[in-house]
Amino acid sequence: MPTGSLKYRILAVCHDSETDSKLADAIKQSPGWCKYFKSVWLVATTETPKALFDRLEETFPKSESVFIIEVGASAAASYGLMPKEAWKWIEEVRKATTQSA
Repeated sequence: MPTGSLKYRILAVCHDSETDSKLADAIKQSPGWCKYFKSVWLVATTETPKALFDRLEETFPKSESVFIIEVGASAAASYGLMPKEAWKWIEEVRKATTQSA
């Protein structure tokens, strides 16, 4: 879980890689992350989607697709079915972001 006075955003990294060990290692260098889907990571970072992509780009073949999008800052901006731990992680990052803003 990220801490400190930095403003974090949650980015969703979606990929079609069969094996994501290099990508996983690079994502795990971020201040916070969780993975509850086979090919989707939620990343807490101060990076923009482009900056994160630039950092991760060398970890996957150019033949694969990767999509990074910022997850909305408000609880009303998201909805779905996930394990309670995933929703808890998202809420903790959102709270850390609003407290440090």
